[in-house]
Amino acid sequence: MRHRFYCASAPTLMYQLQRKDVDRDLFPAENLNRFIREEIPNVLTSAGEMITKDGIETNHLGMRRFAKAFTEERNTELFAACNWAVDNGGFQIAQCLVPKQHLDSHRQEFHDFVRGQHPNFNFSFTLDMVPVVPESGKTVPCLFETAREMYEFNARSYQEAASLPDVAREKMRCVFHFRGPRVFRVWKRILFKDGLAERFTHYATGGLVKSQGVKKLPIVAFVIPLVALLALSKKLGRTSFDFHVLGQAQPAAIIAMRLIEEHIRAAHGIDVHFTHDAISPIMEVCKRSLMLVDSRTLTIRTADVSSDNALYYFDDGRSAVDALYDLVNQDLAPYGIGPFNPKLHPYQKHENGDLAPYGYVLGIINQVYNRTKLWRWAGGIARACYPIYQAGDKGHFISKLAEVTGDVICPQRHDNQVAGDAVKLAASLDFITQLDPDYADSLVCSRLIGEEHPNLKGSI
Repeated sequence: MRHRFYCASAPTLMYQLQRKDVDRDLFPAENLNRFIREEIPNVLTSAGEMITKDGIETNHLGMRRFAKAFTEERNTELFAACNWAVDNGGFQIAQCLVPKQHLDSHRQEFHDFVRGQHPNFNFSFTLDMVPVVPESGKTVPCLFETAREMYEFNARSYQEAASLPDVAREKMRCVFHFRGPRVFRVWKRILFKDGLAERFTHYATGGLVKSQGVKKLPIVAFVIPLVALLALSKKLGRTSFDFHVLGQAQPAAIIAMRLIEEHIRAAHGIDVHFTHDAISPIMEVCKRSLMLVDSRTLTIRTADVSSDNALYYFDDGRSAVDALYDLVNQDLAPYGIGPFNPKLHPYQKHENGDLAPYGYVLGIINQVYNRTKLWRWAGGIARACYPIYQAGDKGHFISKLAEVTGDVICPQRHDNQVAGDAVKLAASLDFITQLDPDYADSLVCSRLIGEEHPNLKGSI
C-alpha cells in the first residue's frame, strides 16, 4: 500500500486536470495518465455532491443521482485506473440537508448502491449520522433531538451495513465517532456493547476538522477510537486492519500516522495501515495558500501567493510563483509533462489578478502530489526517531522529533509548536502501549464536552 492519501472532491480534480483552456500538448494523455497512476492514484468522491444543490434540502433520491454520476466519473479514461473511495454524504446529512423523515430511505438507497457498485471502488464508509457542531456565532438545526434517537438511527444503519454480503461488507470502513460525551457513548454502545465492530474488518474516524477541543487534546485525537479498536483486535486475534482518518492531510498528522504504525507493530504485533483524505489541497490552491515541498532540499515552505511578500519570497530572488513552477517542472519532467513557464503559462490573469487556468491545474497537481512526498518523508522520520522511543529515552525522542520536523520538514513553524507536537505524539504512543479505556473516557468527558450540538439532549 504505497499511496495512502485520497484527494477528496474527485469531480473537481477531474475537471481541472482535463480542462481545455490550457495547452493539452504540454499534458500528453498517456504521460499524464502514467503520472496519475504512479504518483496520485487515489481519489475520493462523495454522495454529498448529489444529495443537495445550493444548500437546498433533498430527499433520498439524491443517492440515485449520485449512483448515475459515479458510473460516469468512474469510467473517465484518465481516472479509470485510480483507486476510488466513496464517501456517504454524512457531512450533508449532519446539516439536515436530508430531512429526518427521509433518512431511512436514504440509508437503504446507500446500501443498495454499495451492493451494486462495490466492485468499482476500493472502500466506502458506514453511514454515520451525527449532528453538525455549529461554528461560533452561527446556528444550525440539530439532526436529532436526543442521544437515544441518534443511537436508534445509527444502530439501524450499522446493522444493515453489517448484513451486507461479505464481498461488499469487506469494502466498508466502520466509522467510530467520539467528538463529545454523548456521541462517544452512542458509538461505544453500537460498536462494542451491540457487537457490531467485530462484524467489520476495517475502520475509520472523522469529525476532527475545525474542532478546537480536538486540537487542544494532550494526544493525537484519532488515537482515541484507535485504542479501542486495537483492544478489540487483540481480543479477536486479528493481526491487521486498515484505519482511515477523514479530513487529515497536514504534515504533523502524516508524521503521527507513520510513527503510530511503527509503534503498534512493535508494541502489539498488529499491522495498522492508515489512509487519509482531505479537500485541503484543492482549497489551498483556490485560496492561493500553498505548501511548497522541495524534494531536493527536503524542506517545506508555506506561501500566501496573493500577498506582496510572495513576490520576493526566496533569498535567491525567486517569487513563490517561480518556486511553484520550478517544483512542478522538477516533478513532472520525468513523465514528459511540461515544461511550464510563468511568463508563457501565467499563474494569474493579467487583467484582474484572478487565478488563471494554469494556476489551478499546476497548483492542484503540486498540492496533491505533495501528500505523496510527505508520506514518504514521514516514513524516514519514523525510522529515524522511533528506535529512540523504543529504547526508552523519551526525552531524547521528543527533542529528536522536534529537531527533525522543525529543521527539515517544517522550517517556518515556531519552535514551541514543533515541541508541543512532539510531546503530544510521545503521549499518544504511551497511550497506545497501555490501551487504557478509562483514559479515553476521561479525555472525551473533560475536554470535548463542548464539541456536541448544544440541542442534543438526554442519554442512552
